[in-house]
Amino acid sequence: MKKNTFGFNFILIALVFALIVSMFSGCSKSKKTAVQGTDTGYGISRDISNTTDGIGRETKTTEETAPPKERNGIIVCVDPGHGFVDGGCGEGYLGEYLEKDITLQVALKLKDELIKNGFEVVLTHDGTTIPEGGDSNFNNIFSATERAVYVNTLDIDYFISIHVNAFGDDDSVSGMQLYYEQNYNKVNDWSKPIAESISASIISHEVDTKSVQLIDYNTLAVTRETHVAASLLEIGYCTNPTDNENMLSESWQNSLAKAVADGIYDFFKDKIQAK
Repeated sequence: MKKNTFGFNFILIALVFALIVSMFSGCSKSKKTAVQGTDTGYGISRDISNTTDGIGRETKTTEETAPPKERNGIIVCVDPGHGFVDGGCGEGYLGEYLEKDITLQVALKLKDELIKNGFEVVLTHDGTTIPEGGDSNFNNIFSATERAVYVNTLDIDYFISIHVNAFGDDDSVSGMQLYYEQNYNKVNDWSKPIAESISASIISHEVDTKSVQLIDYNTLAVTRETHVAASLLEIGYCTNPTDNENMLSESWQNSLAKAVADGIYDFFKDKIQAK
């Protein structure tokens, strides 16, 4: 009697074919795709699949950002100085960058650090769009007065504006200045003690080797006209080589942002715990 080998051969061929397919699929490399997401920051949302370094060069996100602490009920408004057609200072000193580029980078980092400390954060602008009604003169310049008017429409507890300084052709002048003002416009008397807390934090974090100069000054619209406690931080002089190098460093920007955020938290922590 002749054996029927057709079925056996068919099964054997099928097994060999399956083995070959599995070998090829095992050798193929899977491609990693960028994880898309947004960082709401309890304010303006932005894509965090790609980020930039301190001077605008694109980098890739390599790790997840730590989740923020529980919200503490305090709302901070962060203002990136200048922007849009108003570039600020820096031409001839910051390479292809201007003050508006540096202030936006620092403001975004400060926003992230504040969120980590549980604050709710609002930006006056995101570098791309002036808020509705903010450009009252329709000249694509979000002026200091326009910012103060806009800030006064927000339900916030504290306002801080970030700027870069310059001093003509004298490259020996350096360091940070922190301006504040306490006047009848304010709904609280926090302007000076918050400025002092930020200054102390910058020194304790060793962001700057010099003391931060505290200045009670009444000619800056964003500190004078805003109804809440307010500060304007000049992070350094673009005309000074050391300050200039610092401002273009992402790691220095990160350290500054953390120091300022911690200083704000140090002031508010008693009020947070009392709630």
